[in-house]
Amino acid sequence: MARSKKEFLWLLYYVVLLIGSLEIYTYLNQLMVEAANNFNTRPVLFSMMMTSFVIGIYLGIPHIWRQFKKEGNWSVNVYKLIYVCIPLIIMIAGSFGFFLSFALYDLVRPVTDIFITDHFEFGVIVTAIFGFNLAKSVYKKSTRLGD
Repeated sequence: MARSKKEFLWLLYYVVLLIGSLEIYTYLNQLMVEAANNFNTRPVLFSMMMTSFVIGIYLGIPHIWRQFKKEGNWSVNVYKLIYVCIPLIIMIAGSFGFFLSFALYDLVRPVTDIFITDHFEFGVIVTAIFGFNLAKSVYKKSTRLGD
């Protein structure tokens, strides 16, 4: 019974987090539309990108919390960072570069033309996925034999 209650609380945690993140996204999207009519939108785009990154990190908190309880030394999954996070960074640069038109966008444009780079939601989702994978790549390596 206690396990199902704990799983229900985690499910409720994720649902509340999802609804909260959608509300934040809606607010920031309205702010971005208003800002596009009045002034430079780069700070708003950056704030949306950082908000979705923090949401991704926040989704990885249960994993980090479980790792804190374990005994052992901290390690980083370098392969996950290289093979998952770097392509996500390229997709983020391509998506936000379309809107910000910075120099890095010209470098990654041939690679990111494969992806949907002219839709802002793609960049927000990929940034949240990047934050989640970044949080999941940190773990504790057990020092006990047999683990």
